[in-house]
Amino acid sequence: MVSVRLRPACTQGDLADALGISNVYVNRVLQDFRNHGLISLCKGKLGRCWAERAHDRRRT
Repeated sequence: MVSVRLRPACTQGDLADALGISNVYVNRVLQDFRNHGLISLCKGKLGRCWAERAHDRRRT
């Protein structure tokens, strides 16, 4: 397992470089995550829907 540290604001290209994969693959994976409701984009920033849902479930 490899630990990757990214700066707070990074591009898909930065993510691809850090992971050693193509920009196209990063785009497809992020699109798949969005389609499954695991992440969201708000004002160009990436959000973690799964974390928010888990937090909401704990409150009920």
